[in-house]
Amino acid sequence: MSFISVQFGYNQQEVFNTNCEIAPLLDAIHTKAYKKMRALLTEKEEFFNKEVAGMKKEQGALEKKLEKLEIPPEAPKPPTVVSPQKKKGGKGKKKTKE
Repeated sequence: MSFISVQFGYNQQEVFNTNCEIAPLLDAIHTKAYKKMRALLTEKEEFFNKEVAGMKKEQGALEKKLEKLEIPPEAPKPPTVVSPQKKKGGKGKKKTKE
């Protein structure tokens, strides 16, 4: 019995038995190689989508911080001076001597 090693994709390989006709062997190579590459690509795509989503969240948070830094705070208002008002004799309690 003889075997062959087929390398495909990015550092992927599969071992096949050559004790069969050529057409089924080529079909098996094509099918297995395609399935493995597709599975690896799907896994990588999911990983990158998660990374992109995480980066977008981080970007949104950083943009909010930047907006807070760019908007100048309002200048403090000068304290208002309240002039003392004179009491007018009128209604109120009168002090009496005892």
